Amino acid sequence: MPSFRAGGYRFFFYSNDHDPPHVHVVIDGYEIRLLIQDGTPLESYSNPSGSKIRKVGEVVAAYREELQELWDEWFR
Repeated sequence: MPSFRAGGYRFFFYSNDHDPPHVHVVIDGYEIRLLIQDGTPLESYSNPSGSKIRKVGEVVAAYREELQELWDEWFR
């Protein structure tokens, strides 16, 4: 399972993930999925604060190219 560290977070993919390209991150014990394209949250498996989700979304957007390359290497 590939992972990527940025902005103090560890982003990861599950080996059986599917389109659209997205990453998972755990924030304060809450797991969320975010689109690689722009950091938009797809869903949250719990309820982290909105400000934390926005912050991690900004990190995903800032590292979009690197995350997309990892996705493509793993799933394509």
